[in-house]
Amino acid sequence: LTDRSHVLGPPGGESFLAGLPGTHQWAGTNRWQSAAGVEIFPVPVRHTGPPPAECAYFIKKGSATLFFGGDMARSRLEHRPFEPQLAFLPVGGTSICGKRTVMNPLDAVNFARELGAKTLVPIHPGGEWMSLPPLSRHPGRCEDLLDLKDEDTAILLAKRGETVRVNEN
Repeated sequence: LTDRSHVLGPPGGESFLAGLPGTHQWAGTNRWQSAAGVEIFPVPVRHTGPPPAECAYFIKKGSATLFFGGDMARSRLEHRPFEPQLAFLPVGGTSICGKRTVMNPLDAVNFARELGAKTLVPIHPGGEWMSLPPLSRHPGRCEDLLDLKDEDTAILLAKRGETVRVNEN
């Protein structure tokens, strides 16, 4: 972060900035933020708890729109400012002590369809961390999405380190 970073996140999250040098402007959820022509609308989502809630983000620059889900669990969104063209959604399917904390591939495809996204970009796959059954499992793989593909939602699989350009239309 720079000395004048603008940080966006859930209410209560500003305490995480306390030990950082400089002056940082904090903005809570449920308000539009705009910087450098990029509009960002944070929405609270489920993950592991406890509060503060975690955030996912609707992002717009010009005519390009996207949704970034981070490592969210399947959630009901109270507000959807627009239909994103791209949905970056987790597919790891992480369960901790039997509680699902991250979407699995089927959750991600269904959620992308609910959002109205034309393209799903899978992120946060399983297998990155050691599973410790029965405490934690991380079974989801990006490749698992290929069996769930249909004509309504394209699935964009990028290899690690690969740059993929997407047309704004």
